[in-house]
Amino acid sequence: MQVNIFSTLRLVSGKKTVQVDLPGGATLRDFLEEIIRQIPAMQSALMKAGSSLRQDLPLFVNGRNPRLLPESIDMALQPGDLILSPDRSTAGAARTASPCRPAPALNCPF
Repeated sequence: MQVNIFSTLRLVSGKKTVQVDLPGGATLRDFLEEIIRQIPAMQSALMKAGSSLRQDLPLFVNGRNPRLLPESIDMALQPGDLILSPDRSTAGAARTASPCRPAPALNCPF
């Protein structure tokens, strides 16, 4: 799948897109680790020490915050899932708007 990178994360990565191919049964963690494998500079933008999501990184899967789910970033991804990280400056809008409306920093239909 092609991952579109926008805004702040584009500045960090230096790329507009990245190709991510994951096997069936992949998790959100697998997705993030593959992006970091391809673009090591994304490590500090996406994850904190101990391989958990940065608390200040707005990240949603199908409009849901994985931090609020029991499986967190170990949640399984399904075909058609939308992974979205709105830019931090528009993150408040993501709570009330459709996940497709805020200016995204990372947008990926899995």
